[in-house]
Amino acid sequence: MKNKNVITILTVLLSLGVIIVFPVSAQEERKMEHPGHLESHSMDMKGIKADEYIVSYSFMTIPEHYKMMAEMKIDMSKVKTDPNASHHFFLELSDEKGGQKIYDAKVKIKVIDPSGKAVEKWIEVDKQMKHYGCDLELKEKGKYGVIILFKTKDEKTHLAKFWYEVK
Repeated sequence: MKNKNVITILTVLLSLGVIIVFPVSAQEERKMEHPGHLESHSMDMKGIKADEYIVSYSFMTIPEHYKMMAEMKIDMSKVKTDPNASHHFFLELSDEKGGQKIYDAKVKIKVIDPSGKAVEKWIEVDKQMKHYGCDLELKEKGKYGVIILFKTKDEKTHLAKFWYEVK
């Protein structure tokens, strides 16, 4: 019951914009390979720590995402893209100690644009691509605050936040 209250409070705070986004220093870049797809395809990922988990993420423009999907021989007729989206967001969650990927978390993202307007989305895992992902409208140049709230199967809630700059 206590954890339900925590996630409810965090969701309300996220919705009201009370949780302030600030830069995190524990970011690291790495390459991500999609297992089972073209071996030559990889993308730059950044990672931050959230409790005992590593949150790895990457952004790419929609044209870059479409190109990647075509290279991977994905049937584009089955890919649903938000018509207003400018970027696709990739997210991986993994256990810090063993590196085991987490595919059963409940994940919510909040993106605050440079003018202060916020958008929230629930993100589901794409089983074929083996990551969480969603389309986002990041059309304005500047820094975006990104807040990731995720709940693991042990009912614990975790928070990661960072800045992403659109140039």
